[in-house]
Amino acid sequence: MKKSRRLLTVILLLAALLPAAAQTCINPGLKLGYRFGDAGGFVAGFEVSIMVAHENRYVGFVVAADGTPKIWDCHFGVEYGVGYVGICAGPVVAHRSDTTAYGFRVTPYAGIFLVPYYNYQFLFQSGGEHEIGSYIKLSIPNSSWQTGRLGG
Repeated sequence: MKKSRRLLTVILLLAALLPAAAQTCINPGLKLGYRFGDAGGFVAGFEVSIMVAHENRYVGFVVAADGTPKIWDCHFGVEYGVGYVGICAGPVVAHRSDTTAYGFRVTPYAGIFLVPYYNYQFLFQSGGEHEIGSYIKLSIPNSSWQTGRLGG
């Protein structure tokens, strides 16, 4: 009984340190860009990332929906960053007028509020697509987040 109380006390003390060691943040954003190629054109969309930051690094998950008048893409990815520079990668489902294609997307980016990006998207049925643009991102911290530390 005494041993379990000590263990519980140690666990609670360590848990109290977690918000300072790892902080979470939700980052919704609007996407504006241009996609090159046959399915190209101006791209608009929405993205939400949930990240866990520790010191000057962060990891997170991303859900995005974007497209042009000809296409609509849904993307799920993981992101990693150091400071204000990061990269996101993961699968993508591309809805075209008559088909649905599957592939992956890799997006390096840099910034805080205005976040320029380059996007390479490879679809198994049709090949690669290139895109450039910028996200307009907000950062919604949890209660332990210190504002102004990281973006992404």
